[in-house]
Amino acid sequence: MEIQELKELIEDFQDVQSNVCMLEDRFDKMDSFLVTPLEVSRIKGFLTDIYSGINGVNEELTDIKRKIPTTGKVIANDR
Repeated sequence: MEIQELKELIEDFQDVQSNVCMLEDRFDKMDSFLVTPLEVSRIKGFLTDIYSGINGVNEELTDIKRKIPTTGKVIANDR
C-alpha cells in the first residue's frame, strides 16, 4: 500500500466519523410524532456503536501511519 493511499484511507474514515456525529446530532433534534423517543434512543445507540468502531479503526490506522517511512511503501509487519 502506498503512503498516499494510507493517508487517504485515514481521511476517509475521519470523514465517516464526522458524518456519524452529525447524524447523532440530527436525531437528537428530531421532534416528530412519527419517531418516538425510544426509537431515537435506539438509533443513537447504534450510531454510537458505529462511531466507536470507526474510532478504533482510526486509531489503528494512525498507529500504522506513525510506523511508516516518509517515502516509499509500507512494509508489512510480521505478527
